[in-house]
Amino acid sequence: MEARVAPVGMSPQGVVSNKHPNKYLSILSILLRMLTVTGQNEDISHGLQIGKDQKGDNQRDENSYQLNNIGFIDDLSICADTPEGMQQLLNVVQEFTAWCAM
Repeated sequence: MEARVAPVGMSPQGVVSNKHPNKYLSILSILLRMLTVTGQNEDISHGLQIGKDQKGDNQRDENSYQLNNIGFIDDLSICADTPEGMQQLLNVVQEFTAWCAM
């Protein structure tokens, strides 16, 4: 499942603003955190668990979480195991872009 969110007033695809790269990365970090929290609260992931030993011997369950997004520079990928979960994450992206005028 793929969806495109068109930026308004931001740099073209593949270009990080040379004027304010830290501002852009800070904004992206906020979105990544919002997606992570939504995934944790709604149990939305693609099934990969991060931070826990495969056998489960060495770490407690509360030290791990499910992955539903990954971001690098100006790229963002979101993943969900159901269409409903993907829609919830896309709703978060839509609300975020409206909030920060992207």
